[in-house]
Order: sequence, then C-alpha cells, then structure tokens
Amino acid sequence: AIVEPVEGILETGESEDFVLHLNASSMPEVLAEGELHFFHNAAVGHQVVPINFNIIDDGGGNEGRPVDLELLDGWNMISINVVPPLEMYENEDDAGPDIIRMTEQLRIDDDNHHVQIMKDQFGRFYNPAFGFNNIPYWSLTEGYQISVDEAVEMQFVGEPIPPDSDIPLRNGWNIVAYLPDYELDASSPDFYVLPSIRDNLEIAKDFAGRFMLRGDFDFSNMLPWTAGQGYMVKVNAADLILNYPPEQEDERVAVSGNMSNVLAPERTGENMSLLVTSFEGVRVSFGDVVIALDSDGAIVGRGTAQNGMCGLAIWGDDEITETVDGLV
Repeated sequence: AIVEPVEGILETGESEDFVLHLNASSMPEVLAEGELHFFHNAAVGHQVVPINFNIIDDGGGNEGRPVDLELLDGWNMISINVVPPLEMYENEDDAGPDIIRMTEQLRIDDDNHHVQIMKDQFGRFYNPAFGFNNIPYWSLTEGYQISVDEAVEMQFVGEPIPPDSDIPLRNGWNIVAYLPDYELDASSPDFYVLPSIRDNLEIAKDFAGRFMLRGDFDFSNMLPWTAGQGYMVKVNAADLILNYPPEQEDERVAVSGNMSNVLAPERTGENMSLLVTSFEGVRVSFGDVVIALDSDGAIVGRGTAQNGMCGLAIWGDDEITETVDGLV
C-alpha cells in the first residue's frame, strides 16, 4: 500500500487529508482492518491510527496500473513502467518524479531507511543515512541500481507507459527501464528483446550478472526480460533509440535460472562479464556449474555451461560494506 502525501508539515490546529492506494485486485471481498503509523516530532513521536475499509467488486476499471517491485537483500536493478501521480513530483513541471518521494515508502522511521544507496547510470546517488541526493529526478526511461538492507517490496500506481516508447541511448553504458508488461526472450542468436539496437549492441546484463554478448561470440545466459527490472546495455554508437518489440506469439526456450544458492557469490553491484569459450582437460556438459575463486578460495563468480561455453559474472568488492565480499 502507498499513502500520499508521504511527508508534510502540520501546525497546531491544522488537519491533513491522506490518500491510501491499495492494490486489491487479487483480494477477496472483505471488511478489512489495518493501521497507519505516523512519525512526527511532537510529543511521543509516533501515532497509530486504526483504519477499516471495505473491499468490493464494483465491476469497474482501476485508475492506473499497479506495479509491485520485489527487492532482494543487497543490490538490485529496478525500473517502473507507469507514470506515477503528481504527488510523487516535487514540482508539476519536473521531468520526472522525485527520488526521495518515490523511495520514502521504504523509510523505517525518522533515522532509519531500508535503502542503503541508490545510483543512476551517471553515478549520481541518493544516500538516506546522510540525507544526500544529487539525482535530479527519476527518469522513467532509465533503470536504477539500489542496495537495501533486507528483502522489501515497493509499490507504485500510475498510468501505463506504452511498451514501445522511445528510450534514448548514449554511446557506451546505459541503464535502461523495461517498459513492457510482458516478458521478452533474450536468448541467442536472435536477441528478440533488443531488435532496434541489435546491430550496435556490444553487451547487456541484468542485476545478477547474467549477460548477452554480441560480436565474435553470439552468447546469452539471460532470462527473459521482465517488468520491474532494470538492465545495463552497452552500445557502440551515439543517439540510438531503443524500442521494445511486441509480445512474442511463439514459445521460446530460455536459459534456466534455477541454480541453487549453494556456492553463490555475493551480488556487490560491480561485476565483470567473463565468457569461457572452451574447456581443456575436463568434460563439461550442459547445465554444469562453473565457479570462479579468488586467491583466498572465496567464490566470486558462478555460471552454467551451455553449448560448450559458460558466462560468469566476476563480482568486485562492495565499497559500502566493511567486509571484503568480492575481488579487490
């Protein structure tokens, strides 16, 4: 659920109206009970307001489309495919919603926040612990790297963005939003998800380090691209436009992503994509797991063999943690 506005100032004797957004599309008709928690700087500092609401099927459509993002503990790469309401904008004429307002739903209290750091494709970042933000706004055609202190959910409601909308790309690395509300195949050799930039694509990868590689080796171990995720894309030309294609009608075979968490390296937000093109002195079969170790024997990469090759993400150290959790 989302409560708007997320923050404000109340003087003595004043009142404020609040709007509660709740995605009840999968909930039964029921009289539900809940609580709203308000944190303030007056006496006590915390107020609990009990609420009751009746969930009914009115036979009508929803105002806007809900978007639910499930964030894993640690680093994620996210995007949304709706235009949030004006309450998420600092000013009505801003180019995009405000980063702090969009993530305020993950605030624990006045002094604590689930977000450890959030970064855009230019390296600008939001650090709630220090009250610092130099990301001008949430660009709806871009994705964002975000590190959280535990598994959490984010919820948004807004007008759907057309799935084939233009996404401008610069030469080199970009972090792009995924705009369709359907999945698209990312396997080689077709790379169906990126037809508009396929000839200029060098590499693309997801938050887990899975990647597609164009050039001498047309390779991909990426799962189908899906709503809510952001993706890193490197191209070799400027002023390109990414447009996602229509939903596929035929069934595609995707690389399985059901590897056990056993022998899994830490996702640190920084990785190098390594493609092993051949194996010597060992027989490797489809689906075999290949791991990379550092000099101390710690696992810093893992991948699954396919078609005689294996793609691995080799993870670097996470600078926001005190422990060494990747290659230095």
